Amino acid sequence: METWTKKSLAILIGILLIYAMCFLTYTLHEEKQFKHLENDLKRVYFTGTYQSNSDLIPKEFREGTVIDANQSSKVTLTGRFDQEIKESQSLLFRIPNIKVKIFKDENQIYSFGEPGTYPGFSKSPGNTWDIFISPGIKTSDEIRIVLENIYPNNVKTVYNLFIEQILSGDSGVLFHAIFPRVGLSVFLGGGIFLLGCLLLIILIFLRVMKTPFSRRPFYFAFLAIISGLWFFFDFKIISLIIPYNIFNNILSMICLSMVMPLFCMYILEFLSGKTRIPLIISVYIQIGFTVCYLICQGLGIYDGYDLLSPLLVIMGISIVIVFGCLVYETVFYKNSEAKFLLLVSSVLLLCGFDVVNYFTNYTPTYFMTKISYGLFMLIQFFYMLRCIQININDIKNARILEVELAQNRIAIAISQIQPHFLYNSLTAIKQLCVIDPVRAEQAVGEFAGFLRENLDSLTSSSLISFHKELNHIKNYLALEQLRFGSRLKVHYNIQTYDFELPSLTIQPIVENAVRYGVTKKAEGGTITISTKNGEDTIIITVSDDGAGFDMYHRKEDGRSHIGIENVRNRLQAQCNGDLTIKSELGKGTVVTILIHKR
Repeated sequence: METWTKKSLAILIGILLIYAMCFLTYTLHEEKQFKHLENDLKRVYFTGTYQSNSDLIPKEFREGTVIDANQSSKVTLTGRFDQEIKESQSLLFRIPNIKVKIFKDENQIYSFGEPGTYPGFSKSPGNTWDIFISPGIKTSDEIRIVLENIYPNNVKTVYNLFIEQILSGDSGVLFHAIFPRVGLSVFLGGGIFLLGCLLLIILIFLRVMKTPFSRRPFYFAFLAIISGLWFFFDFKIISLIIPYNIFNNILSMICLSMVMPLFCMYILEFLSGKTRIPLIISVYIQIGFTVCYLICQGLGIYDGYDLLSPLLVIMGISIVIVFGCLVYETVFYKNSEAKFLLLVSSVLLLCGFDVVNYFTNYTPTYFMTKISYGLFMLIQFFYMLRCIQININDIKNARILEVELAQNRIAIAISQIQPHFLYNSLTAIKQLCVIDPVRAEQAVGEFAGFLRENLDSLTSSSLISFHKELNHIKNYLALEQLRFGSRLKVHYNIQTYDFELPSLTIQPIVENAVRYGVTKKAEGGTITISTKNGEDTIIITVSDDGAGFDMYHRKEDGRSHIGIENVRNRLQAQCNGDLTIKSELGKGTVVTILIHKR
Protein backbone atom coordinates (compact mmCIF):
# COMPACT_ATOMS: atom_id res chain seq x y z
CA MET A 1 0.00 0.00 0.00
CA GLU A 2 2.78 2.44 0.89
CA THR A 3 4.64 1.66 -2.35
CA TRP A 4 1.46 2.24 -4.34
CA THR A 5 0.91 5.57 -2.56
CA LYS A 6 4.40 6.79 -3.38
CA LYS A 7 3.99 5.77 -7.02
CA SER A 8 0.58 7.44 -7.31
CA LEU A 9 1.91 10.66 -5.81
CA ALA A 10 4.86 10.62 -8.20
CA ILE A 11 2.53 10.06 -11.16
CA LEU A 12 0.21 12.83 -9.94
CA ILE A 13 3.03 15.34 -9.54
CA GLY A 14 4.38 14.31 -12.94
CA ILE A 15 1.02 14.94 -14.59
CA LEU A 16 0.79 18.36 -12.97
CA LEU A 17 4.28 19.29 -14.08
CA ILE A 18 3.54 18.16 -17.64
CA TYR A 19 0.30 20.15 -17.58
CA ALA A 20 2.13 23.26 -16.35
CA MET A 21 4.92 22.90 -18.92
CA CYS A 22 2.42 22.47 -21.77
CA PHE A 23 0.53 25.55 -20.67
CA LEU A 24 3.69 27.64 -20.39
CA THR A 25 4.87 26.43 -23.81
CA TYR A 26 1.50 27.28 -25.32
CA THR A 27 1.53 30.73 -23.69
CA LEU A 28 5.00 31.45 -25.09
CA HIS A 29 3.86 30.41 -28.54
CA GLU A 30 0.77 32.60 -28.36
CA GLU A 31 2.73 35.63 -27.21
CA LYS A 32 5.06 35.25 -30.20
CA GLN A 33 2.04 35.15 -32.53
CA PHE A 34 0.17 37.93 -30.74
CA LYS A 35 1.19 40.81 -33.03
CA HIS A 36 0.33 38.81 -36.12
CA LEU A 37 -3.08 37.93 -34.69
CA GLU A 38 -3.85 41.55 -33.82
CA ASN A 39 -3.22 42.47 -37.43
CA ASP A 40 -5.92 39.97 -38.45
CA LEU A 41 -8.31 41.14 -35.73
CA LYS A 42 -9.36 44.78 -35.99
CA ARG A 43 -11.49 46.85 -33.68
CA VAL A 44 -14.38 48.69 -35.31
CA TYR A 45 -14.98 52.12 -33.79
CA PHE A 46 -18.36 53.81 -33.63
CA THR A 47 -18.89 57.58 -33.57
CA GLY A 48 -22.09 59.56 -33.31
CA THR A 49 -24.54 60.14 -30.45
CA TYR A 50 -26.22 58.09 -27.74
CA GLN A 51 -29.47 58.63 -25.88
CA SER A 52 -31.12 56.69 -23.06
CA ASN A 53 -34.89 56.58 -22.65
CA SER A 54 -34.52 59.01 -19.74
CA ASP A 55 -32.51 61.58 -21.75
CA LEU A 56 -34.23 64.40 -23.60
CA ILE A 57 -31.24 65.36 -25.74
CA PRO A 58 -28.77 62.97 -27.42
CA LYS A 59 -25.18 63.08 -26.15
CA GLU A 60 -22.04 62.92 -28.22
CA PHE A 61 -20.34 59.52 -28.49
CA ARG A 62 -16.80 58.96 -29.70
CA GLU A 63 -13.81 56.80 -28.79
CA GLY A 64 -13.32 56.84 -25.01
CA THR A 65 -16.85 58.06 -24.20
CA VAL A 66 -18.44 56.33 -21.21
CA ILE A 67 -22.17 55.80 -21.61
CA ASP A 68 -23.88 57.31 -18.57
CA ALA A 69 -27.16 55.42 -18.19
CA ASN A 70 -29.02 53.44 -15.53
CA GLN A 71 -29.06 49.67 -15.74
CA SER A 72 -32.81 49.73 -16.42
CA SER A 73 -32.48 52.19 -19.31
CA LYS A 74 -32.61 51.41 -23.01
CA VAL A 75 -29.75 53.08 -24.90
CA THR A 76 -29.83 54.03 -28.58
CA LEU A 77 -26.64 54.92 -30.43
CA THR A 78 -26.84 56.66 -33.81
CA GLY A 79 -23.83 57.23 -36.03
CA ARG A 80 -21.33 55.47 -38.29
CA PHE A 81 -18.56 52.88 -38.19
CA ASP A 82 -15.06 54.16 -38.88
CA GLN A 83 -14.36 51.58 -41.57
CA GLU A 84 -16.13 49.73 -44.31
CA ILE A 85 -17.44 46.28 -43.45
CA LYS A 86 -17.52 44.28 -46.65
CA GLU A 87 -20.26 41.87 -47.54
CA SER A 88 -19.87 38.43 -45.87
CA GLN A 89 -17.22 39.85 -43.54
CA SER A 90 -17.58 38.69 -39.93
CA LEU A 91 -18.22 41.08 -37.06
CA LEU A 92 -17.69 39.81 -33.49
CA PHE A 93 -19.86 41.24 -30.71
CA ARG A 94 -19.25 40.89 -26.97
CA ILE A 95 -22.77 40.62 -25.51
CA PRO A 96 -22.87 40.69 -21.67
CA ASN A 97 -26.50 39.64 -20.99
CA ILE A 98 -28.13 42.42 -23.01
CA LYS A 99 -30.50 42.64 -25.99
CA VAL A 100 -29.07 44.11 -29.17
CA LYS A 101 -30.65 45.43 -32.37
CA ILE A 102 -28.72 47.01 -35.22
CA PHE A 103 -30.33 49.02 -38.02
CA LYS A 104 -28.79 50.17 -41.29
CA ASP A 105 -30.63 53.13 -42.79
CA GLU A 106 -33.71 52.12 -40.71
CA ASN A 107 -33.54 48.49 -41.91
CA GLN A 108 -32.87 45.94 -39.15
CA ILE A 109 -29.82 43.87 -40.05
CA TYR A 110 -29.01 42.20 -36.69
CA SER A 111 -30.88 41.09 -33.61
CA PHE A 112 -29.76 39.25 -30.47
CA GLY A 113 -31.78 38.32 -27.40
CA GLU A 114 -35.27 38.59 -28.83
CA PRO A 115 -37.87 36.38 -27.06
CA GLY A 116 -38.42 33.10 -28.86
CA THR A 117 -34.80 32.77 -29.97
CA TYR A 118 -33.81 30.89 -26.80
CA PRO A 119 -35.58 28.72 -24.14
CA GLY A 120 -38.28 30.53 -22.22
CA PHE A 121 -37.08 29.49 -18.76
CA SER A 122 -34.09 31.84 -19.17
CA LYS A 123 -34.41 35.63 -19.23
CA SER A 124 -31.11 36.06 -21.02
CA PRO A 125 -29.69 34.40 -24.14
CA GLY A 126 -26.31 34.42 -22.40
CA ASN A 127 -23.07 36.22 -21.67
CA THR A 128 -21.32 35.47 -24.91
CA TRP A 129 -19.48 36.36 -28.06
CA ASP A 130 -21.70 36.40 -31.16
CA ILE A 131 -20.80 36.40 -34.85
CA PHE A 132 -22.59 38.68 -37.33
CA ILE A 133 -22.13 38.25 -41.08
CA SER A 134 -22.20 41.74 -42.59
CA PRO A 135 -24.54 42.47 -45.52
CA GLY A 136 -22.07 45.19 -46.50
CA ILE A 137 -21.75 48.40 -44.49
CA LYS A 138 -20.14 51.57 -45.81
CA THR A 139 -18.71 54.41 -43.74
CA SER A 140 -21.48 56.63 -45.13
CA ASP A 141 -24.29 54.35 -43.95
CA GLU A 142 -26.20 55.54 -40.89
CA ILE A 143 -26.12 52.87 -38.18
CA ARG A 144 -28.50 52.75 -35.22
CA ILE A 145 -27.71 50.39 -32.34
CA VAL A 146 -30.35 49.73 -29.67
CA LEU A 147 -29.09 48.21 -26.40
CA GLU A 148 -31.39 47.00 -23.63
CA ASN A 149 -30.22 45.62 -20.29
CA ILE A 150 -31.97 42.43 -19.19
CA TYR A 151 -31.04 42.42 -15.49
CA PRO A 152 -31.52 45.43 -13.18
CA ASN A 153 -28.49 44.35 -11.12
CA ASN A 154 -26.17 44.08 -14.12
CA VAL A 155 -23.12 46.35 -14.02
CA LYS A 156 -23.37 49.85 -15.52
CA THR A 157 -20.54 49.21 -17.94
CA VAL A 158 -22.40 46.54 -19.98
CA TYR A 159 -23.21 49.05 -22.74
CA ASN A 160 -19.58 50.10 -23.04
CA LEU A 161 -18.46 46.45 -22.95
CA PHE A 162 -20.50 45.90 -26.08
CA ILE A 163 -19.64 49.06 -28.02
CA GLU A 164 -15.91 48.90 -27.18
CA GLN A 165 -15.54 45.28 -28.32
CA ILE A 166 -16.93 45.29 -31.85
CA LEU A 167 -14.27 43.44 -33.82
CA SER A 168 -13.82 42.33 -37.41
CA GLY A 169 -12.11 39.01 -37.96
CA ASP A 170 -12.45 35.28 -37.34
CA SER A 171 -13.61 33.71 -34.05
CA GLY A 172 -10.58 31.41 -34.06
CA VAL A 173 -8.30 34.43 -34.30
CA LEU A 174 -10.30 36.03 -31.48
CA PHE A 175 -9.76 32.96 -29.28
CA HIS A 176 -6.01 33.04 -29.84
CA ALA A 177 -5.95 36.76 -29.10
CA ILE A 178 -7.98 36.53 -25.89
CA PHE A 179 -6.52 33.38 -24.38
CA PRO A 180 -3.14 34.83 -23.26
CA ARG A 181 -5.04 37.59 -21.45
CA VAL A 182 -7.66 35.49 -19.67
CA GLY A 183 -5.88 32.11 -19.73
CA LEU A 184 -5.36 32.35 -15.96
CA SER A 185 -9.01 31.43 -15.36
CA VAL A 186 -8.97 28.53 -17.80
CA PHE A 187 -5.61 27.25 -16.58
CA LEU A 188 -6.44 27.70 -12.88
CA GLY A 189 -9.92 26.24 -13.25
CA GLY A 190 -8.69 23.32 -15.32
CA GLY A 191 -5.87 22.66 -12.86
CA ILE A 192 -8.14 22.71 -9.79
CA PHE A 193 -10.69 20.54 -11.60
CA LEU A 194 -7.96 18.05 -12.59
CA LEU A 195 -6.61 17.90 -9.03
CA GLY A 196 -10.11 17.25 -7.70
CA CYS A 197 -10.75 14.46 -10.21
CA LEU A 198 -7.41 12.79 -9.54
CA LEU A 199 -7.95 12.99 -5.78
CA LEU A 200 -11.43 11.51 -6.17
CA ILE A 201 -10.06 8.65 -8.30
CA ILE A 202 -7.43 7.91 -5.65
CA LEU A 203 -10.08 7.92 -2.91
CA ILE A 204 -12.43 5.66 -4.87
CA PHE A 205 -9.59 3.22 -5.53
CA LEU A 206 -8.64 3.17 -1.85
CA ARG A 207 -12.29 2.73 -0.85
CA VAL A 208 -12.56 -0.23 -3.26
CA MET A 209 -9.50 -1.59 -1.49
CA LYS A 210 -11.56 -1.22 1.72
CA THR A 211 -9.28 1.42 3.18
CA PRO A 212 -11.24 3.48 5.75
CA PHE A 213 -11.15 7.28 5.40
CA SER A 214 -12.82 10.27 6.97
CA ARG A 215 -15.13 12.44 4.86
CA ARG A 216 -12.61 15.29 4.65
CA PRO A 217 -10.81 14.29 1.43
CA PHE A 218 -14.11 13.44 -0.28
CA TYR A 219 -15.59 16.87 0.52
CA PHE A 220 -12.38 18.52 -0.64
CA ALA A 221 -12.35 16.54 -3.91
CA PHE A 222 -15.93 17.60 -4.74
CA LEU A 223 -15.10 21.19 -3.70
CA ALA A 224 -12.12 21.20 -6.09
CA ILE A 225 -14.21 19.80 -8.95
CA ILE A 226 -17.06 22.31 -8.53
CA SER A 227 -14.88 25.37 -7.92
CA GLY A 228 -12.58 24.37 -10.79
CA LEU A 229 -15.56 24.30 -13.14
CA TRP A 230 -16.68 27.73 -11.93
CA PHE A 231 -13.25 29.23 -12.59
CA PHE A 232 -13.11 27.53 -15.97
CA PHE A 233 -16.34 29.25 -17.07
CA ASP A 234 -14.77 32.66 -17.75
CA PHE A 235 -17.34 34.41 -19.93
CA LYS A 236 -14.69 36.40 -21.77
CA ILE A 237 -13.73 33.21 -23.61
CA ILE A 238 -15.97 30.27 -22.64
CA SER A 239 -18.50 30.83 -25.44
CA LEU A 240 -15.64 30.40 -27.92
CA ILE A 241 -14.98 26.96 -26.39
CA ILE A 242 -18.53 25.80 -25.52
CA PRO A 243 -21.06 27.51 -27.80
CA TYR A 244 -24.08 26.91 -25.55
CA ASN A 245 -24.71 30.18 -23.78
CA ILE A 246 -27.62 29.34 -21.49
CA PHE A 247 -26.00 26.06 -20.49
CA ASN A 248 -22.85 27.99 -19.59
CA ASN A 249 -24.85 30.53 -17.56
CA ILE A 250 -26.79 27.95 -15.57
CA LEU A 251 -23.84 25.63 -14.94
CA SER A 252 -21.73 28.56 -13.79
CA MET A 253 -24.47 29.66 -11.38
CA ILE A 254 -24.95 26.12 -10.02
CA CYS A 255 -21.21 25.79 -9.43
CA LEU A 256 -21.03 29.18 -7.72
CA SER A 257 -23.98 28.35 -5.44
CA MET A 258 -22.47 24.97 -4.49
CA VAL A 259 -18.91 26.17 -3.78
CA MET A 260 -19.72 27.66 -0.38
CA PRO A 261 -21.84 24.72 0.96
CA LEU A 262 -19.06 22.27 0.03
CA PHE A 263 -16.47 24.58 1.57
CA CYS A 264 -18.49 24.77 4.79
CA MET A 265 -18.97 20.99 4.87
CA TYR A 266 -15.21 20.59 4.48
CA ILE A 267 -14.59 23.03 7.36
CA LEU A 268 -17.14 21.15 9.51
CA GLU A 269 -14.84 18.12 9.51
CA PHE A 270 -12.30 20.15 11.51
CA LEU A 271 -14.78 21.36 14.15
CA SER A 272 -16.32 19.68 17.18
CA GLY A 273 -19.21 20.11 19.58
CA LYS A 274 -21.36 23.22 19.62
CA THR A 275 -19.01 25.06 17.28
CA ARG A 276 -20.53 23.05 14.40
CA ILE A 277 -24.12 24.25 14.93
CA PRO A 278 -24.00 27.70 13.22
CA LEU A 279 -22.06 26.27 10.29
CA ILE A 280 -24.52 23.39 9.87
CA ILE A 281 -27.39 25.90 9.78
CA SER A 282 -25.48 27.92 7.18
CA VAL A 283 -25.02 24.82 4.98
CA TYR A 284 -28.76 24.04 5.09
CA ILE A 285 -29.60 27.64 4.13
CA GLN A 286 -27.19 27.60 1.20
CA ILE A 287 -28.40 24.23 -0.09
CA GLY A 288 -31.97 25.47 0.27
CA PHE A 289 -31.07 28.56 -1.77
CA THR A 290 -29.60 26.39 -4.54
CA VAL A 291 -32.73 24.23 -4.65
CA CYS A 292 -34.93 27.34 -4.81
CA TYR A 293 -32.76 28.74 -7.61
CA LEU A 294 -33.11 25.57 -9.69
CA ILE A 295 -36.88 25.54 -9.19
CA CYS A 296 -37.22 29.24 -10.06
CA GLN A 297 -34.93 28.89 -13.06
CA GLY A 298 -36.84 25.86 -14.32
CA LEU A 299 -40.18 27.69 -14.00
CA GLY A 300 -38.81 30.88 -15.54
CA ILE A 301 -39.61 32.94 -12.41
CA TYR A 302 -36.09 34.11 -11.59
CA ASP A 303 -32.83 33.85 -13.44
CA GLY A 304 -29.35 33.24 -12.10
CA TYR A 305 -28.34 36.87 -12.41
CA ASP A 306 -31.54 37.94 -10.61
CA LEU A 307 -30.40 35.90 -7.59
CA LEU A 308 -26.69 36.71 -7.81
CA SER A 309 -26.82 39.58 -5.31
CA PRO A 310 -28.62 37.62 -2.53
CA LEU A 311 -26.32 34.66 -3.21
CA LEU A 312 -23.23 36.83 -2.67
CA VAL A 313 -24.75 38.17 0.55
CA ILE A 314 -25.36 34.62 1.82
CA MET A 315 -21.84 33.62 0.84
CA GLY A 316 -20.40 36.65 2.64
CA ILE A 317 -22.31 35.81 5.84
CA SER A 318 -21.18 32.19 5.56
CA ILE A 319 -17.54 33.27 5.28
CA VAL A 320 -17.93 35.32 8.48
CA ILE A 321 -19.47 32.28 10.23
CA VAL A 322 -16.64 30.04 9.00
CA PHE A 323 -13.96 32.36 10.36
CA GLY A 324 -15.87 32.83 13.61
CA CYS A 325 -16.12 29.07 14.14
CA LEU A 326 -12.44 28.53 13.34
CA VAL A 327 -11.38 31.31 15.71
CA TYR A 328 -13.61 29.92 18.48
CA GLU A 329 -12.29 26.39 17.95
CA THR A 330 -8.69 27.65 17.98
CA VAL A 331 -9.01 29.83 21.07
CA PHE A 332 -11.27 27.76 23.32
CA TYR A 333 -10.55 24.18 22.20
CA LYS A 334 -6.88 24.65 21.22
CA ASN A 335 -7.60 22.78 18.00
CA SER A 336 -4.31 22.78 16.06
CA GLU A 337 -5.99 21.67 12.80
CA ALA A 338 -8.53 24.50 13.07
CA LYS A 339 -5.67 26.94 13.69
CA PHE A 340 -3.86 25.73 10.58
CA LEU A 341 -7.06 25.99 8.52
CA LEU A 342 -7.71 29.49 9.89
CA LEU A 343 -4.27 30.67 8.81
CA VAL A 344 -4.61 29.13 5.34
CA SER A 345 -8.18 30.40 4.88
CA SER A 346 -7.12 33.97 5.68
CA VAL A 347 -5.93 34.31 2.06
CA LEU A 348 -9.58 34.06 1.01
CA LEU A 349 -10.26 37.46 2.56
CA LEU A 350 -8.74 38.91 -0.62
CA CYS A 351 -11.93 37.80 -2.40
CA GLY A 352 -13.67 40.69 -0.64
CA PHE A 353 -12.16 43.16 -3.12
CA ASP A 354 -13.98 41.50 -6.00
CA VAL A 355 -17.26 41.41 -4.04
CA VAL A 356 -16.93 45.17 -3.41
CA ASN A 357 -16.28 45.68 -7.12
CA TYR A 358 -19.51 43.85 -7.93
CA PHE A 359 -21.68 45.88 -5.57
CA THR A 360 -20.08 49.18 -6.60
CA ASN A 361 -20.99 48.47 -10.23
CA TYR A 362 -17.44 48.21 -11.47
CA THR A 363 -16.71 45.35 -13.80
CA PRO A 364 -15.33 42.58 -11.53
CA THR A 365 -12.23 40.87 -12.88
CA TYR A 366 -12.17 38.29 -10.06
CA PHE A 367 -8.38 38.46 -10.23
CA MET A 368 -7.89 38.51 -6.45
CA THR A 369 -10.46 35.74 -6.04
CA LYS A 370 -8.67 33.52 -8.54
CA ILE A 371 -5.22 34.03 -7.03
CA SER A 372 -6.27 33.66 -3.36
CA TYR A 373 -8.57 30.71 -3.95
CA GLY A 374 -6.03 28.95 -6.17
CA LEU A 375 -3.40 29.31 -3.43
CA PHE A 376 -5.82 28.01 -0.79
CA MET A 377 -6.79 24.99 -2.89
CA LEU A 378 -3.17 24.14 -3.67
CA ILE A 379 -2.18 24.17 0.02
CA GLN A 380 -5.23 22.15 1.02
CA PHE A 381 -4.62 19.64 -1.77
CA PHE A 382 -1.14 18.79 -0.54
CA TYR A 383 -2.47 18.76 3.02
CA MET A 384 -5.10 16.20 1.99
CA LEU A 385 -2.47 14.06 0.27
CA ARG A 386 -0.42 14.19 3.44
CA CYS A 387 -3.45 13.16 5.53
CA ILE A 388 -4.16 10.26 3.16
CA GLN A 389 -0.54 9.11 3.38
CA ILE A 390 -0.63 9.27 7.19
CA ASN A 391 -3.93 7.40 7.22
CA ILE A 392 -2.51 4.65 5.00
CA ASN A 393 0.58 4.40 7.20
CA ASP A 394 -1.60 4.17 10.32
CA ILE A 395 -3.67 1.40 8.74
CA LYS A 396 -0.52 -0.43 7.72
CA ASN A 397 0.93 -0.10 11.24
CA ALA A 398 -2.38 -1.23 12.74
CA ARG A 399 -2.39 -4.35 10.59
CA ILE A 400 1.21 -5.10 11.50
CA LEU A 401 0.34 -4.56 15.14
CA GLU A 402 -2.62 -6.95 14.86
CA VAL A 403 -0.29 -9.67 13.60
CA GLU A 404 2.23 -8.87 16.32
CA LEU A 405 -0.50 -8.94 18.96
CA ALA A 406 -1.56 -12.42 17.90
CA GLN A 407 2.04 -13.61 17.90
CA ASN A 408 2.80 -11.92 21.23
CA ARG A 409 -0.28 -13.39 22.90
CA ILE A 410 0.92 -16.84 21.95
CA ALA A 411 4.47 -16.03 23.00
CA ILE A 412 3.31 -14.68 26.37
CA ALA A 413 1.13 -17.67 27.05
CA ILE A 414 3.93 -20.05 26.07
CA SER A 415 6.39 -18.17 28.27
CA GLN A 416 3.93 -18.30 31.18
CA ILE A 417 3.02 -21.96 30.92
CA GLN A 418 6.57 -23.19 30.92
CA PRO A 419 7.40 -26.86 31.66
CA HIS A 420 9.24 -26.04 34.87
CA PHE A 421 6.29 -23.99 36.11
CA LEU A 422 3.89 -26.84 35.41
CA TYR A 423 6.28 -29.31 37.06
CA ASN A 424 6.73 -27.19 40.17
CA SER A 425 3.00 -26.49 40.50
CA LEU A 426 2.04 -30.14 40.09
CA THR A 427 4.78 -31.21 42.53
CA ALA A 428 3.45 -28.75 45.13
CA ILE A 429 -0.09 -30.07 44.63
CA LYS A 430 1.18 -33.67 44.98
CA GLN A 431 2.82 -32.83 48.31
CA LEU A 432 -0.36 -31.12 49.51
CA CYS A 433 -2.38 -34.23 48.71
CA VAL A 434 -0.40 -36.04 51.46
CA ILE A 435 -0.27 -33.33 54.11
CA ASP A 436 -3.36 -31.23 53.37
CA PRO A 437 -5.89 -32.81 50.97
CA VAL A 438 -8.37 -29.92 51.33
CA ARG A 439 -5.78 -27.37 50.30
CA ALA A 440 -4.63 -29.67 47.51
CA GLU A 441 -8.18 -29.71 46.13
CA GLN A 442 -8.25 -25.92 46.23
CA ALA A 443 -4.88 -25.75 44.45
CA VAL A 444 -6.13 -27.98 41.62
CA GLY A 445 -9.08 -25.64 41.10
CA GLU A 446 -6.80 -22.60 41.05
CA PHE A 447 -4.45 -24.32 38.62
CA ALA A 448 -7.37 -25.20 36.32
CA GLY A 449 -8.65 -21.63 36.53
CA PHE A 450 -5.23 -20.30 35.58
CA LEU A 451 -5.04 -22.53 32.49
CA ARG A 452 -8.60 -21.65 31.47
CA GLU A 453 -7.98 -17.89 31.75
CA ASN A 454 -4.82 -18.15 29.64
CA LEU A 455 -6.65 -20.00 26.88
CA ASP A 456 -9.49 -17.42 26.94
CA SER A 457 -6.95 -14.61 26.67
CA LEU A 458 -5.43 -16.20 23.59
CA THR A 459 -8.74 -15.94 21.73
CA SER A 460 -9.78 -12.48 23.00
CA SER A 461 -8.87 -9.50 20.77
CA SER A 462 -11.20 -6.97 22.40
CA LEU A 463 -11.07 -5.24 25.77
CA ILE A 464 -12.07 -7.26 28.83
CA SER A 465 -13.41 -6.17 32.22
CA PHE A 466 -11.00 -5.55 35.06
CA HIS A 467 -12.91 -8.16 37.11
CA LYS A 468 -11.86 -10.86 34.65
CA GLU A 469 -8.23 -9.73 34.58
CA LEU A 470 -8.15 -9.59 38.39
CA ASN A 471 -9.48 -13.15 38.74
CA HIS A 472 -6.79 -14.32 36.34
CA ILE A 473 -4.11 -12.57 38.46
CA LYS A 474 -5.43 -14.07 41.69
CA ASN A 475 -5.38 -17.60 40.22
CA TYR A 476 -1.82 -17.08 39.06
CA LEU A 477 -0.61 -15.66 42.41
CA ALA A 478 -2.31 -18.45 44.38
CA LEU A 479 -0.26 -21.00 42.43
CA GLU A 480 2.94 -19.05 42.95
CA GLN A 481 2.25 -18.82 46.69
CA LEU A 482 2.07 -22.62 46.76
CA ARG A 483 5.69 -22.61 45.59
CA PHE A 484 7.10 -19.76 47.60
CA GLY A 485 4.89 -19.83 50.69
CA SER A 486 5.42 -16.93 53.09
CA ARG A 487 8.17 -15.42 50.91
CA LEU A 488 5.46 -14.11 48.54
CA LYS A 489 2.94 -11.70 50.04
CA VAL A 490 0.23 -9.95 48.05
CA HIS A 491 -1.67 -6.79 48.94
CA TYR A 492 -4.70 -5.48 47.00
CA ASN A 493 -5.85 -1.82 47.12
CA ILE A 494 -8.67 -1.83 44.57
CA GLN A 495 -10.67 1.44 44.61
CA THR A 496 -12.36 1.07 41.23
CA TYR A 497 -13.44 -1.91 39.14
CA ASP A 498 -15.49 -0.06 36.51
CA PHE A 499 -13.20 -0.07 33.48
CA GLU A 500 -11.92 -2.29 30.70
CA LEU A 501 -8.42 -3.04 29.45
CA PRO A 502 -6.66 -5.36 26.97
CA SER A 503 -6.43 -8.97 28.09
CA LEU A 504 -3.16 -10.11 29.71
CA THR A 505 -2.23 -6.53 30.59
CA ILE A 506 -1.52 -6.69 34.33
CA GLN A 507 -0.66 -10.40 34.63
CA PRO A 508 2.72 -10.19 32.76
CA ILE A 509 3.70 -7.27 35.02
CA VAL A 510 2.77 -9.26 38.14
CA GLU A 511 4.69 -12.26 36.80
CA ASN A 512 7.80 -10.08 36.36
CA ALA A 513 7.37 -8.80 39.92
CA VAL A 514 7.32 -12.41 41.19
CA ARG A 515 10.11 -13.83 39.04
CA TYR A 516 12.58 -10.96 38.90
CA GLY A 517 11.61 -8.98 41.97
CA VAL A 518 10.29 -10.62 45.15
CA THR A 519 11.66 -14.15 44.71
CA LYS A 520 15.15 -12.85 43.92
CA LYS A 521 15.47 -11.81 47.57
CA ALA A 522 16.05 -14.52 50.17
CA GLU A 523 13.47 -13.10 52.56
CA GLY A 524 10.96 -12.52 49.75
CA GLY A 525 8.71 -9.48 49.69
CA THR A 526 5.29 -7.98 48.95
CA ILE A 527 3.54 -7.25 45.69
CA THR A 528 0.91 -4.47 45.82
CA ILE A 529 -1.78 -4.12 43.15
CA SER A 530 -3.89 -0.95 43.25
CA THR A 531 -6.41 0.91 41.09
CA LYS A 532 -7.90 4.37 41.51
CA ASN A 533 -9.77 7.06 39.62
CA GLY A 534 -7.80 10.01 38.25
CA GLU A 535 -9.28 13.17 36.74
CA ASP A 536 -9.35 11.82 33.19
CA THR A 537 -7.69 8.43 33.63
CA ILE A 538 -7.81 5.15 35.50
CA ILE A 539 -4.52 4.66 37.35
CA ILE A 540 -3.29 1.06 37.84
CA THR A 541 -0.14 0.45 39.90
CA VAL A 542 1.82 -2.78 40.39
CA SER A 543 4.69 -2.35 42.85
CA ASP A 544 7.04 -4.65 44.71
CA ASP A 545 9.83 -4.29 47.26
CA GLY A 546 11.98 -6.91 45.57
CA ALA A 547 15.40 -6.87 43.95
CA GLY A 548 14.71 -4.10 41.43
CA PHE A 549 16.97 -3.44 38.46
CA ASP A 550 19.17 -0.82 36.86
CA MET A 551 16.93 1.06 34.38
CA TYR A 552 19.95 2.34 32.43
CA HIS A 553 21.48 -1.09 31.86
CA ARG A 554 19.79 -3.58 29.54
CA LYS A 555 20.01 -7.10 30.92
CA GLU A 556 21.51 -9.59 28.46
CA ASP A 557 20.35 -13.01 29.68
CA GLY A 558 19.27 -14.63 26.42
CA ARG A 559 15.56 -13.93 27.03
CA SER A 560 13.35 -11.99 24.58
CA HIS A 561 11.59 -9.89 27.29
CA ILE A 562 8.58 -9.30 25.05
CA GLY A 563 5.98 -9.08 27.84
CA ILE A 564 6.22 -5.43 28.93
CA GLU A 565 6.74 -4.04 25.42
CA ASN A 566 3.76 -6.03 24.21
CA VAL A 567 1.62 -4.63 27.03
CA ARG A 568 2.69 -1.07 26.21
CA ASN A 569 1.88 -1.44 22.49
CA ARG A 570 -1.54 -2.98 23.15
CA LEU A 571 -2.43 -0.30 25.69
CA GLN A 572 -1.62 2.45 23.22
CA ALA A 573 -3.37 0.80 20.27
CA GLN A 574 -6.53 -0.45 22.00
CA CYS A 575 -7.38 2.19 24.62
CA ASN A 576 -4.96 5.11 24.19
CA GLY A 577 -3.19 4.01 27.36
CA ASP A 578 0.35 4.40 28.60
CA LEU A 579 2.81 2.45 30.76
CA THR A 580 5.75 3.76 32.78
CA ILE A 581 8.33 1.89 34.89
CA LYS A 582 10.42 3.14 37.79
CA SER A 583 12.91 0.83 39.50
CA GLU A 584 15.84 1.08 41.84
CA LEU A 585 18.34 -1.71 42.37
CA GLY A 586 17.79 -3.38 45.74
CA LYS A 587 14.61 -1.41 46.57
CA GLY A 588 11.99 -2.58 44.13
CA THR A 589 9.98 -1.65 41.05
CA VAL A 590 6.82 0.40 40.40
CA VAL A 591 4.85 0.00 37.17
CA THR A 592 2.09 2.54 36.47
CA ILE A 593 -0.59 2.11 33.81
CA LEU A 594 -2.82 5.00 32.70
CA ILE A 595 -6.04 4.26 30.80
CA HIS A 596 -7.98 7.27 29.48
CA LYS A 597 -11.64 7.20 30.47
CA ARG A 598 -12.80 8.36 27.03
